[in-house]
Amino acid sequence: YITIGDIFEKMKTEFLVYCMVSSRMKTAIEFLADQITGNPETRESIKKLQKDAANNYKHKDDRTIFDLKDLLQMIPQHIMRYPMMLGEIQKHANASKKRDIEKEARKAND
Repeated sequence: YITIGDIFEKMKTEFLVYCMVSSRMKTAIEFLADQITGNPETRESIKKLQKDAANNYKHKDDRTIFDLKDLLQMIPQHIMRYPMMLGEIQKHANASKKRDIEKEARKAND
């Protein structure tokens, strides 16, 4: 946890890929919907993959989370949580007087 800022700094360019994906999410979901509607082979392949995934994993409240559209939408949701999480780390580190952790969280959040 002490080098979290370095990790985020090192991974900055990789995170930019998620920004690109997130900015094109609406187009990707529309394309997927068009393919599911207009291409029976694609529709059946996606149904099979979703069913296989659902059989292999259940969310902790027993609902399946393998609808492809839902999975696509999770990408920007997860990325948007990082600043909030780092802010909370900063706040708690400051309250606990753990300056090294607070500094690293601030560095990662910049």
